[in-house]
Amino acid sequence: MKLFFCQHCGQLLYFDNVRCEKCGHRLGYLPSAMTLSALEPQGDAWHALADPSTQVRFCRNAEADGCNWLVEADSDLPFCAACRFNRTIPDLSDPVNM
Repeated sequence: MKLFFCQHCGQLLYFDNVRCEKCGHRLGYLPSAMTLSALEPQGDAWHALADPSTQVRFCRNAEADGCNWLVEADSDLPFCAACRFNRTIPDLSDPVNM
């Protein structure tokens, strides 16, 4: 299992972490850098500390806690590169499927 470190405080992170347990920064997977990045809000987007030149937003599946990947903020695509491969998902309006 690959481990990551928070760019803000150095805390050890696991891929499934959504928030740094030490400093509280929101986290997301930045595929262009192949790392979990600490994030800071920047308007309607996020500033990825792992790549300061990049503004990102979360994949649409993050709304259902189904994905932690990031998409470039100016992209027209609602889903990340990984979720775009999913053709069928369970009906998320049914609580059993959540």
